[in-house]
Amino acid sequence: MKTFSLFTLLILLLLWSSKPMAQSGLVPDFTKPAFGLTKTVGSNNVLAILWNPERPGEFVPDKNSIEKLLFGPSSSVSSYYSENSGNKFTIRKAAVLGWYQAKQPWQYYWRQGNYDPNNLAAGDQHLWVDVNGKYGQKYAKYYLDAEGFIHGHRNKYMEAVRMADNEFNFKAYDLNKDGVLSPNELAIIIIIPQNGPFGTKRSFPVVVGRQIPDEAYLTVDGVQIHALSEAYIGNPISLGTAAHELAHLIFNADDMYFNFVQPYAAGPYSLMDQATSHLDPFHKLKLGWLNPKVVKSDGWYEVKDIATSFEALILYDPKRGSDEYFIIENRWKGTSYNKLQPFFGIAIWHIIENPAIFNNLPCPLGVNPNDWVKMEYNNWGRRSIRMIRPIYGPPIHWELWDGTNKTTGYDISPLNNTPGQVNLQWADGTNAPFEISSIPPSSPNMKIKISGVSAPIKSYISTPGVGDLGQGAGVAFANLNGNIYPDLIVMAYEASQVPGQFKYKVGFDVDAKGQPKSWSPVYAIDGVGMAEGAGLAIGDIDNNNQPDLILMAYADKAGRNEFCYRVGKNLNYAGIATQWGEIVHVEGLGAVGDGAGIALYDLDKNKKLDIVLMAYDGAVGGNQFRYKVGKNIDTQGKTSIWSNPVFIPGVGDLGEGAGLAFEDLDKNGLPELIFMAYDSPNGDNNFRYKIGWDVDQNGVTTKWPLPAYYTTTGVGDVGEGADLAIYDIDLDGKPEAIFMAYDAPKGKREFRYKVVQLESVFLQ
Repeated sequence: MKTFSLFTLLILLLLWSSKPMAQSGLVPDFTKPAFGLTKTVGSNNVLAILWNPERPGEFVPDKNSIEKLLFGPSSSVSSYYSENSGNKFTIRKAAVLGWYQAKQPWQYYWRQGNYDPNNLAAGDQHLWVDVNGKYGQKYAKYYLDAEGFIHGHRNKYMEAVRMADNEFNFKAYDLNKDGVLSPNELAIIIIIPQNGPFGTKRSFPVVVGRQIPDEAYLTVDGVQIHALSEAYIGNPISLGTAAHELAHLIFNADDMYFNFVQPYAAGPYSLMDQATSHLDPFHKLKLGWLNPKVVKSDGWYEVKDIATSFEALILYDPKRGSDEYFIIENRWKGTSYNKLQPFFGIAIWHIIENPAIFNNLPCPLGVNPNDWVKMEYNNWGRRSIRMIRPIYGPPIHWELWDGTNKTTGYDISPLNNTPGQVNLQWADGTNAPFEISSIPPSSPNMKIKISGVSAPIKSYISTPGVGDLGQGAGVAFANLNGNIYPDLIVMAYEASQVPGQFKYKVGFDVDAKGQPKSWSPVYAIDGVGMAEGAGLAIGDIDNNNQPDLILMAYADKAGRNEFCYRVGKNLNYAGIATQWGEIVHVEGLGAVGDGAGIALYDLDKNKKLDIVLMAYDGAVGGNQFRYKVGKNIDTQGKTSIWSNPVFIPGVGDLGEGAGLAFEDLDKNGLPELIFMAYDSPNGDNNFRYKIGWDVDQNGVTTKWPLPAYYTTTGVGDVGEGADLAIYDIDLDGKPEAIFMAYDAPKGKREFRYKVVQLESVFLQ
């Protein structure tokens, strides 16, 4: 694209070679601790304190029912953990104490009625002003009770524990004699009557002996208690609530539920979401309850019922290691707690252990961005554990992978671009190379075929390049031979010999997957010198029902670049022009180009094509798409009517090609303008694109909605040009997007392109 000195070329080669490459060596230890989760086996003492604030209308279960719920031989928290862990872990009863009646009216703890600081009775001396702003805004009003609490629920925890202290020796459970009673020495759960189940885990400074004048640790029998759980136990009493809250306390398990539609939510397939079925496999993996089998080669794999085999498969990429990977398990009903699930079959989980990755996940398609950014949903459990189901939604679909139905049993492949179907993607939006096929009907033992491990499956189509040094590339569709199938033209601006050449070839009769039946020879047209980008466009310039081809290079001139293009008239069935016009020179849009593109479109609907020239300029502070519009070109592609330049923010800091296209995506009579740049971060490149909606007759729009850009998987890590085209290649009335890059792997260059459904990309 840009002309470089020998020294500059050497520097660039060093930079390219510094991109991270696939790592070899040992398989990562996927069982290593993460997020406070660590191997947990044996048993854990649990103390249940039954505390009743006597709220009207709330069901109060008998003590024996609570004891059975927690420690009984079946349908209990104890049996639940035993089954999940394969008898590696359970809870052990220290005591079940209570019911204790609250010392004060229930409103006292909920700060309602006479205890509401905004509704105090005249002369009430409990008004306390927080002059230091410690618990809220300066001068905020609180009800300060006689025990030194301004929050009634914190008083509740203290009161329940001290009531239990009258008949329980807390100090006896301080096994390491450090004066602090940790949850792994004694897990304390406060059981509270309430018809609707709910629970929380609380820690210091919420669990305290007092708040005012200063916070003091909750201390009984000479030992401090820093954390406990509470369970509003429900009617009927809820095993799931008790198990969920104890999982927080004992294991450091994290919440995974949402109060909005989230297509990757675990839902009924994890205790930490909304289920009494088993824990998700990530929690089990870190707790030491899972026997993971790392898939190291392509082949057939048996996935057994996880509730009885405790086995799961792990798919990973060596260069990503344990930062992110996939877990595959079989969720069969059997007689386990998983029988409570709504569906059965293969469950696939995308795991992201690296906070730098999951803290920067984009808002998923179909999710309200205002919900996605709420802080209460930014914890690791909700971001790092993502369930991949066969039907994306919205609305939410809980079906698992099951070969009984074609909507849930299709092959998972990076080449699949069928609307409504999913494939495996990394957090950055690139396709994982794995293919999972031959999914059988759900059963205790499901045998599946896994490919793309030994030799990653390409998520693109490739065809040999046309030289040894590209300085730009383009792609377009036409119908050259008059049949119903489109023909694909790919071009690279080849600069290995002065003055450079446009070299293109034609792929004839492209099928629905983007694969041509055959390719033409390479055609060469004289170039314009060294360039910093190139592109091509096809249109009927002279309205004679024969396509014309425009080849453009963004010529590298001293001080300022310029667009140089020429028109090939009346392409025949083989893609050869009957004549080529002279070179047209148009002033450029900057001094440093990271790509360029060209498009033809009748913007003002006067049956005369307009030409749009774009440069992806390497501006200081971030690249820019810079373009200008030439109105009503003549039969030689010339016009004297040029718009002022328009600058649109780019999509990165380093591009290796760029392109543009027009298409009326929403069918409202006004075209959309799509800009694309082939961005070059560390590692694999990716296509980044943005959409300007409802372009006016001058080629301008102000509608560039958020997000700032979208990303889709690249096709390599070194590009020498890129472009996009839009065409209905599968003849279903809906156009597809074709992303192409002129890739420079070791050896010869290649045109690499991928076909993506507009529904799944642009219409996000």
